Amino acid sequence: MDAVLTQSLMILGWVSAFFGAAAYLLASRGTWDAKSLRFNLTNVTAAGLMVVVAGANGLWPSVAANLVWVVIGTQALIAIYGQRRAAARAAREEAEAAAIANAEAVLAQAAFDDFAHELTALTLELPLVSPDVALDFGTASEVPAAA
Repeated sequence: MDAVLTQSLMILGWVSAFFGAAAYLLASRGTWDAKSLRFNLTNVTAAGLMVVVAGANGLWPSVAANLVWVVIGTQALIAIYGQRRAAARAAREEAEAAAIANAEAVLAQAAFDDFAHELTALTLELPLVSPDVALDFGTASEVPAAA
């Protein structure tokens, strides 16, 4: 290998080792959650870069170990993506249900307001009833006057 490639690989190895160790330290102290996107993305990236560095230097046990970490981290990232997607779907369904309930309440109130308005506008006309007129099942008939 030429000197520039060797130097680049060495820098890449140190950077990936630093970020991998920093992610582990932050998760161990509770600053980062081990199930967080940030932690797992940092781990997968650091392990992937270490695979490149170890492979270029012929360190096959390190390549294998870091490939295992890449697979584990990738599975964690897929799980995180699935959880976020399910949470977004649940939030969307909840928002839709709330919007439907609100629309139903608005429509019910509007229907009630229209009905109440019609009731206030309702005029009831009743015939005048005098003592000499008797009502028979809702119809008026005259009663003969007493002699």
